[in-house]
Amino acid sequence: MVLLAGGALLARSFWNIEKQSLGMNAENIVTAAISLGQTSYPTPESQMAFFQRLEHNLRYGPGVAAFALSRVLSSPLFNVRPHDPVAFAGVTGLLVLISFLAVLIPGSSATRVNPTVALRCD
Repeated sequence: MVLLAGGALLARSFWNIEKQSLGMNAENIVTAAISLGQTSYPTPESQMAFFQRLEHNLRYGPGVAAFALSRVLSSPLFNVRPHDPVAFAGVTGLLVLISFLAVLIPGSSATRVNPTVALRCD
């Protein structure tokens, strides 16, 4: 009987530990294991530099999704590196131009409409 009560108390203690708050929000956390090749990063210093650049890009970069997408798209794009400043500047300029045209075209046609005529049509 004593062993049964001790086992029940032990199970209850494990249950309470499992339900105990960790003191941090553990939702939306991603972990990953990265193994670096010995040919690309032969020394511990080069491996440490890689992880420091990775941490900097993840912390201050445009986001994890953009970083992962740039790695995935680096192979089909000819002669464009994942962090090529010319490519990023060109794409940014293209997006700004498209956004400007998307606002300018409807805005210019809206300025030609007389507001009193538009309100009286309804």
